[in-house]
Amino acid sequence: MELTVRQNFSDELPPSFGDSCPMESLLVHTESGQFSAVVTWTVPVVTDNSGIPPKVTSNFMDPPHRMAEGTHVVIYTATDMSGNKKLCSITIKVVGKWVSVIKKKVKTQLSATYSNMYSKRIIAI
Repeated sequence: MELTVRQNFSDELPPSFGDSCPMESLLVHTESGQFSAVVTWTVPVVTDNSGIPPKVTSNFMDPPHRMAEGTHVVIYTATDMSGNKKLCSITIKVVGKWVSVIKKKVKTQLSATYSNMYSKRIIAI
């Protein structure tokens, strides 16, 4: 008598970004006189319990990347061989640098000369 034992294992654990997925937003200031900035961030590192590197996709190109003022969310999606997925979101806030302009009211006096053969007048406006 021969006994065959088959075991089926299924991977139910998603990939892990570990500590490489930042918890806080990245704050970047625009370049002087610009409405955007070149932003660099660290691409998160992902592992899987199977030992096979998961497939990683993103909604942005790898850094550096020029971004306009505003809030941007870079999303990395890791998918392992079993189809388990894990997301890593990096929020980037690009804030404009503005120079304060001080306006000073200047008092200007204009004058006009009016003359005819009888008189000469200077009128302040």
